[in-house]
Amino acid sequence: MRKLVALPTFLLVAGGLLSACGDDASNASGEETIRVGFQTGNTLNVLRESGYLEDRIEEEGLDVEVEWIEFDQGTAVMEALSTNNIDYGNAADGPGIFAQAQGREITYVGASLSHEEGVGIMVRDDSGIQSIADLDGKSIAVLEGGNHHYLAILALEAEGLSVDDVTFRYMGDASQGRAALETGELMHSLHGTRFSQV
Repeated sequence: MRKLVALPTFLLVAGGLLSACGDDASNASGEETIRVGFQTGNTLNVLRESGYLEDRIEEEGLDVEVEWIEFDQGTAVMEALSTNNIDYGNAADGPGIFAQAQGREITYVGASLSHEEGVGIMVRDDSGIQSIADLDGKSIAVLEGGNHHYLAILALEAEGLSVDDVTFRYMGDASQGRAALETGELMHSLHGTRFSQV
C-alpha cells in the first residue's frame, strides 16, 4: 500500500488520489475505499468541501468511496500515514521532515506554497527579545514535530544557535502556546498567522 503526503493543487490531488485507489481496503459494498487525512484550513479541506474529488471519481466511472478523516495537526497526519490508518494526507514540511527522520516511509506527490504571511515567532512586549539571537537560553513554545518546531530550528541555526541553546516547551496546539504567552508563563512562542496578535 502507498503512503502519500502532499500540499497539492486540486488536479494533482485528484490525479494522485485516483491513482492510489488500486489496492486499498474495500468496504461492505465491494467499493474500494481511499482514506484521506486532512486538517481544517489546508488544501485538502478545500478539496473535500468542493466535492471535486468525488465528482472526478464519478466521471471516471471508478468504484471508489472517499473517507475523509480530520486531524488537528500535521504530526497526527504523519502518524496515521505510517500506521496505515490513512492512504493519503496533507501536512506542512516540518511534520514530513520529522517523520522521515524517524524512519517513517512516506512518498511526496506534490507541493504548494506555504501560508502567504508565513509563521512568526511571537514574544511579549516585556520580554526584551529583539532578534532570534536573543532567544539563546530561553524557552520557546512549539508543537512537537510540527512545522513551527522545524522552522524554529532553522531560524536558530541561521543565527548560529542550536537546539541545545534553547528549551522547547511542547504545547498541544497553537492556542495553548498563545495562552502561555498571554498569562506570562512563557515569553516566546511560534505560531501561524491566525494567532499573530499578542
